[in-house]
Amino acid sequence: MSGETPAEQGGQSRRPRPWHTLLLAAYPVLFLYGANVGEVEPGQVWRPLALAVAGACAVLAIAWLGTRDLIRSGLVATIAVVAFFAYGHVANVLDAPSSVWLLAGWILVTVGLVALAVRRGARADAVTRGLNLLGVALVAVALVTAAPGAAAALGDDGPAPRTVTGASQASRDAPDVYYLVLDRYASADTLKRLFGYDNSDFLSFLRARGFFVARDAHANYLKTAQSLASSLNMSYHHEELAREYGPTSDNQLPIFERITDHRVGREFTRRGYEYVHVGSWWEPTRTNPQADLNLGYGGASDFVEVLTDTTILPAARSALGLAASEEGPRRRHYVAGRAELDALAGVADRPGPQFVFAHILLPHDPYVFNRDGEFVPEATERSRTREENYVEQLRYLNARLRVLITELTDRPEDRQPVIVLQSDEGPHPVRYTSGPGYDWRSAPRSDLREKLEILNALRLPGVDTSALSDRISPVNTFRLILNAYFDADLPLLEDHTYVFRGTSYFYDYADVTDRLR
Repeated sequence: MSGETPAEQGGQSRRPRPWHTLLLAAYPVLFLYGANVGEVEPGQVWRPLALAVAGACAVLAIAWLGTRDLIRSGLVATIAVVAFFAYGHVANVLDAPSSVWLLAGWILVTVGLVALAVRRGARADAVTRGLNLLGVALVAVALVTAAPGAAAALGDDGPAPRTVTGASQASRDAPDVYYLVLDRYASADTLKRLFGYDNSDFLSFLRARGFFVARDAHANYLKTAQSLASSLNMSYHHEELAREYGPTSDNQLPIFERITDHRVGREFTRRGYEYVHVGSWWEPTRTNPQADLNLGYGGASDFVEVLTDTTILPAARSALGLAASEEGPRRRHYVAGRAELDALAGVADRPGPQFVFAHILLPHDPYVFNRDGEFVPEATERSRTREENYVEQLRYLNARLRVLITELTDRPEDRQPVIVLQSDEGPHPVRYTSGPGYDWRSAPRSDLREKLEILNALRLPGVDTSALSDRISPVNTFRLILNAYFDADLPLLEDHTYVFRGTSYFYDYADVTDRLR
């Protein structure tokens, strides 16, 4: 007897091909995109998808060199692909992302499965056909999930060009303008009332440095994307988007487009300003195509980072001593926060005029900074209360801002900059984080205050701020600045605050202005 399986006796042409290796390599990328289709541009997906499939092809080729059998090499490659992409999910479920024992056990199980796959068996063809069907089914489901959002994104030409108004080209002695957005920076009242922290010393420092600090400021919207889309375009956008996308849409890409292509950037660049963008790790503000110079966090996109975190790579790097013991979102948050603040310190010495925008993801969690700037291990964060962690990170941010503002405001009289320190939103209330289904339209007033009361501090050299309203909101920030320095004649809008129903209903808005006052 030859020892060949029936399929092998019938010839290689009738044996199935191991398409499952490529399909199961593509699936994690497509699944992650489908789960975040309203937040990820399709263009961010092609490169990791191509790398995943190319990597699977490489493993398949290496396995074939060892087995000289396409069926068995396909099974070996698929085991390797699944082990690579599934490890992070299993480690997170077991709450053991850095466990050396889990990694060792995972590798032993993978090697054992590979040994079984290498053995010649009569059922190898049937297993291959089954895996092919599974791969097709999984990819089909991922594509069906992602297709509507992808089609909408690819078919959307972006926001219509907005009319640009204003004065003539700026001279070289026009003031530099710094717009620093501090993510989830709570109001003084919230800090004292809910976090037990008195921020008056920092606010007094700002006032001594020439800032007008609004005492009753509120965000125009309750989330970063909506807030930045509003302040960077000097307008409310909810009615337009609700009409276009409907109240039940969870597609945020139209809002993201208003962040990456914003009116404020165009207003300053047309006046002769250099636009310097200091990016965060969050994709919509990581870089900006409008900017003349992109600085700050230079890591991979948020989509790639999240995808990488679900693989075996972070655990393997840690075990080999090639990376810090805590990789993933916490380390990224720490590195990006320092990179942004360091970049801002360097920008201060550049010749003007320049418009500098920075979205600083602090004191936004995860809480990775002690007040002295040292990294906070996850175990330490868990041992503290939310309030303790938040205040530690806030105090670090305040200290860095003091140094930056002192350097900027110690300039000669003819180089005094315009500086805006502004929250996009406040911290998440505990009730919001305790479970899904939170409806902001019916949120208690205490939650609305925590989320929507913000820091809004404006430094406007040469401008009398005594008549400014303590309720001035971000939507009016650059209307005020362009009027004051360029005679733009932009009318100030009424200061309103809007919430949406929830994360699946981004365009179902309600006006809560009166409830906050």
